Amino acid sequence: VYVVGKANGSRACIWTIDADGSVLAEDLGDVLYDNGLDVNSAGIVAGRPPDDFAPVLLLPNGDLVNLPGGSSPRVRINNPDGIGVFQAVSEDLLWDVAADGTVLATTVLVDAAGTHFFATDINDSGVMAGFEMQGTTAVQAVAAFVGAELVITTLVNPNPSVITGFADMEISGGGDVLGEGSEPAGTEWGGVYPRSVIWLADGGTVDLGAELNVRHADGTGIATVNGSVQCTGKYYKRDLIAFVYAGGSYLDLQPASEGVRNWLEIDHAGGINSSGMICARGKVGKRRDYELLGCMLIPVAP
Repeated sequence: VYVVGKANGSRACIWTIDADGSVLAEDLGDVLYDNGLDVNSAGIVAGRPPDDFAPVLLLPNGDLVNLPGGSSPRVRINNPDGIGVFQAVSEDLLWDVAADGTVLATTVLVDAAGTHFFATDINDSGVMAGFEMQGTTAVQAVAAFVGAELVITTLVNPNPSVITGFADMEISGGGDVLGEGSEPAGTEWGGVYPRSVIWLADGGTVDLGAELNVRHADGTGIATVNGSVQCTGKYYKRDLIAFVYAGGSYLDLQPASEGVRNWLEIDHAGGINSSGMICARGKVGKRRDYELLGCMLIPVAP
């Protein structure tokens, strides 16, 4: 298992976790910026150099691969298929890339009507989540190639009177989509509450704020685990609480998490993979003397 993030004073880092639980950390700060990283099952990391916004791929052998035409700092990749080819997306571009770093093709994401699609995530089936541009308005959508044609399907905001827009979109292996929305705080100082939504592959929707009965409900990761959708995130009810949504129910990750050290609280759950492993952050130690650490939560069968 590969995990990417930041450590050691906000430097990019990759952790390799073996089946026996051993962890190897590698500092990537000299070659990649610490934000917006992604990694696939081949250990290929997507990101951007510290001094440039153009997206790149970092191969396990240390080689950097430039993605032709890319200018956005955000790039997402999927896992290699049976012949060792994976895909990368950034804004309205898609690249087919061999596992050795050879860029096989660059495709502009535009449909037959001339509508551009701006991808923010892609799953292993090549289905993308992101936004369709309708004039100057970005509308949440999914897109996939059917033959040589790009087909874009917009996603309806299930609660437009409360949720004003979406800033990011993620997609699971099964085609479920997570959108990071926002709700105006309604106070004199302004601001917004995060209010995320899941669009289920079967056509239903889940408003996380309504389900949890809170205004602050921030979904941060989505995956298909054992054939069903699971979503991680955090919500606020007097304190930040990390949770996982699965099968229509929610689990608070704090009392469900155990380790060799005393976890005071787990206040943030980030990504989740298809095995149900969750990247999280919390405090260990004592109330007045604690460390803020990242961790991986591994589900254990009852």
